[in-house]
Amino acid sequence: MWMEYEEFAEAVKKRMEQEVGEGGSVSFCDMEKINQARWEGLEIKEEGQQAGAVFRLKGLYAAYQKGGMEHTVNFIREMMEKKPNPASWDIPGEWEEARGCVRLVLLNAEWNRELLEGCPSREFLDLAAAYCLELGDKDYRATALVKEYYLESWGVTEGELWETALENLRKEEYGIKPLSEILESMLGPRMGSFHDFPFLYVLTNQRVSHGAAGILRKDLLEEFSKLARGNFYILPSSVHETLLLGDGPGIKAEDLRDMVQSINRDEVSQEEWLSDNVYYYDKEKGKLEIAE
Repeated sequence: MWMEYEEFAEAVKKRMEQEVGEGGSVSFCDMEKINQARWEGLEIKEEGQQAGAVFRLKGLYAAYQKGGMEHTVNFIREMMEKKPNPASWDIPGEWEEARGCVRLVLLNAEWNRELLEGCPSREFLDLAAAYCLELGDKDYRATALVKEYYLESWGVTEGELWETALENLRKEEYGIKPLSEILESMLGPRMGSFHDFPFLYVLTNQRVSHGAAGILRKDLLEEFSKLARGNFYILPSSVHETLLLGDGPGIKAEDLRDMVQSINRDEVSQEEWLSDNVYYYDKEKGKLEIAE
C-alpha cells in the first residue's frame, strides 16, 4: 500500500535528514516559477553547502509510486552526485566574467509582472524581453534572472546589458525545421492532425531552452520569410520554441489563436506558456506584430 502524498513528503524528508546527517539540512520550500506557477520542493543541503539541491516533491512522489522509498532515495543520491560544482552557481561579481553568461528570455509581460519586479527588461509586443544568467556547467545548467542591482555591481548600464545579450543571442545556434519532420521522428504513425499543417516549422535553439527568444533575431525572421515566400504567422507554443506558418488562403489568425490557447491549457505546463496571442511577420515592412 502506497503512502498518501502528504505522508510521503514527511517520510522522505526524515529519510534524507538521516542521509545528510547533522551537518546538512532538509526543508520544504515553495518555488515560484514563470507565469505564476508554483510547486512544492524539497531542498537538501549537504554539510558545508550554501545552496542546496531542490527537488520537486510531486516528481519524487511519482518515483516513489514507481519503485518505492529506496528507489526514490537512490534517485536523489544519483542526482546529488551529478550536481555541478557549487561555485559554478555563484552570480559573477565582475562584468567581464558575467557578460558571456548573459542571455535574453521572452516571458509574458502580464503573467510575470510580479516576477519581473526589480529585474531590467524591455517591452516586446505583449511580452517582456528579460535578462538571465546561464549558470552551471556543460552537464547541468540553470538560469537566474538578472536583478537591477547586479548592474550597479558590474558597473554597466541597461543599454550595455541589452547589446551584450543581443550579441550572445546572435551567436547562438538556431534551427528552423519542419514540424512534421520532428514529430515523425518522435511519434511515427501517431502524428494525428499535425499532418494538416505540412508547412508548419519549428524555431528553437540547439539547447531547446528559452528558444522563443529567437524571434528577436531579424535574420531568422528574414530567413523564414524567404522559405515561406512571403508573410507568415508565429505561434508561441512555449518559452522554449515557436511555430512558424506561412500565410495563405484559408488561414485565419482567429483559428490559430484558438489552437494556441487550447494547446497552452491542455498540452503545455503553465510555467512554459509564452502567450495566448499569435504574431504576424510582414516581409515588406520587416515588422513583427500581434495578429489581428
